[in-house]
Amino acid sequence: MFRSHFVSSFISLSIILFATSANAQPADSSRLKLESGSPAVKSSTAAQFKVFNDEYVSGGQNYFRPGAARSQPGVSLGADIDRRWRKFGLRLNGRDQYSANEEWNYVNIYEAALQWRPTDLSTFSLGRKKERWNEWEGEWRQGLFQPRYLINKYRNEEAGLAGLFYSQNTEPVALAIGFLPVHIPDLAARFTSEDNRFVSRNPWFNPPAAQFEYRQVVGDIRYSIDQPTIKEATSHVGAVAKLELNGAKNYFCRLAAAYKPMPQFLLGFPSNNIFFVGANEDYVNIRVTPRLAYHTLVSHDSVFRAGAWTYSGSVAHEIPDRAGARDDFTAQQAAPAWITSASVSRALEAEGPYAARAKLGFLKINGGDAPDRGAFASNRTLFERRYQFNEAYLLGIKKPWRTAARYPLETELRIVYDRLQNGGIAGLSAGMNFGKNFRGDIEMDFLGLLSGPAEVEDGFLALYRANDRIGLGLSYVY
Repeated sequence: MFRSHFVSSFISLSIILFATSANAQPADSSRLKLESGSPAVKSSTAAQFKVFNDEYVSGGQNYFRPGAARSQPGVSLGADIDRRWRKFGLRLNGRDQYSANEEWNYVNIYEAALQWRPTDLSTFSLGRKKERWNEWEGEWRQGLFQPRYLINKYRNEEAGLAGLFYSQNTEPVALAIGFLPVHIPDLAARFTSEDNRFVSRNPWFNPPAAQFEYRQVVGDIRYSIDQPTIKEATSHVGAVAKLELNGAKNYFCRLAAAYKPMPQFLLGFPSNNIFFVGANEDYVNIRVTPRLAYHTLVSHDSVFRAGAWTYSGSVAHEIPDRAGARDDFTAQQAAPAWITSASVSRALEAEGPYAARAKLGFLKINGGDAPDRGAFASNRTLFERRYQFNEAYLLGIKKPWRTAARYPLETELRIVYDRLQNGGIAGLSAGMNFGKNFRGDIEMDFLGLLSGPAEVEDGFLALYRANDRIGLGLSYVY
């Protein structure tokens, strides 16, 4: 029996859809408020040109995918525009990133919005809206409410939902609702089909197995994609809403709900008539078929502040629709999931521009993945899991450092350990401005598994354990 892992998103879309960010009322310093969209600001325009290189330093290991490029140089051009004309506004935040080794432009549109503010506290938005629907997703970036760009699956980037939104930022209760006539899924690394195989230079693409073994016969697997049209992939309706209690001095809570398509496609392939046995070769024809599934989401966040300490807790419940794949398919399945998250943070030094701040976090996902269904299903899934973490613990420290220059050196250390996968990730980021327009950044991520057995042996950390990365970037902002 063959084993394979497929990327959860496969369509390279270059669509610019209108969206928005909420016009939140400026926070009262005496009350605790979480980020809830973009604060009201004056008109602004900024652009960034960046030259970067990602070096995968463990490219010589056996687990580093053959065919993936160890070095990923490129350039990007980004824009962040927030324009206001009386009661109307335009919000645009996006980036065009060119990867030299992949020879491909990634067009990432995080927000693109037209706004109308009938009052100072209410906003109508048409387009792509990036919003904080729950607290744990912003921290762990697992793609439940909002879709992501997965060029780098660990340092993925959230993007907004697309539709018509209304937000009212009053106290003590604020609300936001959205009608979603267009669905934009997670967008992953580009790949192509060559000689009936999927290939990509991006290390975060995981191709399916190239050969099968069935009844003592070994042969090649020939792949193709039953790729939907853009209309078939995007013409799906959903809705989302949230209520926030924000009037208390040291307490904040949020209740959010949604019914919409999952950001990730579920994959499968026909089970029948796929084996071909000839005089000179035996092979299998696999036509990968994506399936869009809906899910119902409910989540609750609570945040308390006591002096220098901030405590937060979140719980979310996902209920996938029961509608599944055809009976003659071998297909990925989704199961209901409970997601529990908690964190505690505080400043380690007296408050000031150079104060260090530490955070401890926890994430537990019960469910989410169900056994595959179909003739070739086994006790281990043939597809990549939807969630990257199962039971994860986080230690994070942020610290700006005083330098001889005018600008501080900003650093962040982030360590994640997943008990069920028996592995983790250590990441370090540092960035500093060199004058008004120039900035340098470095990122280091090291993934690995610890010795000993793991309850989840085919998770995200096992799959990408060799993707240790050092990224360097130099930006010019104007």
